Amino acid sequence: MNFRSAKESTIDIGKVLVVANSREAAEDIVLTHLDLPRSSTSCEVERVKPSIFTVMRGEVRKDQPINGTFPRSQAQLDRLCEDEREPYAVQITGTAWAHSSDNAIRKIGKAAVAKIEGRDVPGRAVTAINLTADQVEREVKSSSFEKNSIFTGMKMFQGGTVSPR
Repeated sequence: MNFRSAKESTIDIGKVLVVANSREAAEDIVLTHLDLPRSSTSCEVERVKPSIFTVMRGEVRKDQPINGTFPRSQAQLDRLCEDEREPYAVQITGTAWAHSSDNAIRKIGKAAVAKIEGRDVPGRAVTAINLTADQVEREVKSSSFEKNSIFTGMKMFQGGTVSPR
């Protein structure tokens, strides 16, 4: 919903997302919540289509404990689904006309996102862009015992055998 409220010397303008049963209910919620006067506020309510959006979704194996609770974020859900994901090495190369290296990276990043989403690359600043993703082998994680131990086995030093204490 867009709103515009005229005050003495300013105009309050904004856009708000509201979940309501009707246009009138949406206007009432916004006017009450933002403390805007009904007489000097104009509202433009739009219905958002589709009326359903996926906030987070994933599949977790049944044998994996989730302690009877729902994950609170997509990152938490991703950690639960981690076994199903595979590691990839991603390389993005491109040529960009820019004033600085940071500006060039930003332009190539925006162009990469546009290409991934199937949109036309915006502007003429990025002349060539190439995206590659190659699957890499998973790293074998060492156990916490191996990480924390000083000696992983018997070692021979000059003067005799030394063993862990």
